[in-house]
Amino acid sequence: ESEDISLRERIIQTEEALMKEAAQDFEFSDLWVERAAFLLWGGRQDVVDEVWLEKITNAENPSGGWGDGVGTVSNPHSTALATWTLVQATGQCPL
Repeated sequence: ESEDISLRERIIQTEEALMKEAAQDFEFSDLWVERAAFLLWGGRQDVVDEVWLEKITNAENPSGGWGDGVGTVSNPHSTALATWTLVQATGQCPL
C-alpha cells in the first residue's frame, strides 16, 4: 500500500510539473502536445481545455499531420501525439 501512495504522489508531482511547464511555454511544439497528451491520459481533462485543443487543431499541416512546431514538416511522432490528444479529449478520431 505504501508503494501505491508513493506512486500516486509521484504522478501528482509529475502532473504539477507538466502544468507548470505548459503555463510557461504555451507555444505549440512536439513537447507541448506531449504534455497535453499525458495530462489527458492521467485524467486531467480539467487542465487541457478548449484553448489547448484549438492550438493543436490550428497547428495541423495541410497534409493532415503535425510537425515539431507550427509550420514545420509533419512527422509520425508529433502526428501521433496530436491525434492521441484530440481523441482523448473528444472521444472522436479526427482522421
